[in-house]
Amino acid sequence: MVFSLTPIRWLRKSAAGKIPTEKIAETQRLIFNQRLDAAVTAVLASMILVLIVEALVQWYSILSHRKQPVLHESSYVANEVGRKFHRRGTKESD
Repeated sequence: MVFSLTPIRWLRKSAAGKIPTEKIAETQRLIFNQRLDAAVTAVLASMILVLIVEALVQWYSILSHRKQPVLHESSYVANEVGRKFHRRGTKESD
């Protein structure tokens, strides 16, 4: 319902002389919030659509052997936590 303007049209029709003057500001705020919600939803949906299309293109090129899969594996880097764990493991096994 992102592209449906029914709630906004309904608010506009209601605002055309049928809403008390003290509620006009609130009605305008509601109309703005509806438009903002629709815009944010459209942006997020388009971002998801771009990601899905890009993934499909990549998978198609890999599965059709047009492109070789590139794998990146980093080498082991010993840090202090790993050394302590390794020392503790060797002491317990001795």
